[in-house]
Amino acid sequence: VALHKTGTDTRLLVGAPTADTSQNGVDDAGTVYACRIPDPMEEPRQATRCSTQVPSFDPTGNKFLSLDGSGNAPRNSDGSIKFNYVNDGYMQENKTGQWMGVALRSNGEYVVACAHRFIRVAHNYRKNTFDTQPIGKCSVVSGDLSSQLAEYKPCWGDTTGYEMSSCQ
Repeated sequence: VALHKTGTDTRLLVGAPTADTSQNGVDDAGTVYACRIPDPMEEPRQATRCSTQVPSFDPTGNKFLSLDGSGNAPRNSDGSIKFNYVNDGYMQENKTGQWMGVALRSNGEYVVACAHRFIRVAHNYRKNTFDTQPIGKCSVVSGDLSSQLAEYKPCWGDTTGYEMSSCQ
């Protein structure tokens, strides 16, 4: 939970780490809700329902690395997604159960939300296997909550940090 103030607007940001989102192919990724706090001088005291999801924290589903360079997920003949299929490409990240919003901070100008259980899927070319690496990530959005400004994955590509369990 974080109190977020911009000008005269005050919102309570609530992380919902196991909430289901509308991201294609992702279950229980987690999200952040922005709850408007009414001005007590202008509006009578009442319970405020909060259901406004902030989609800019994590706007896309899983990313794929396809051998044709398109970035599209490889598909089976029935149209379902092929996961970890070496000849066509593979899932590069897994956002299912990533816990977006488990950590949340605001300074009014920027809001940061983190997903501690975000997973990088790396192809081990020597063994021709896939390694799942829980590296975590944080997203920074603008103060008006409309756009993602940056995404930080500190241990992306760092096998040493992952092996020493310092990336989560």
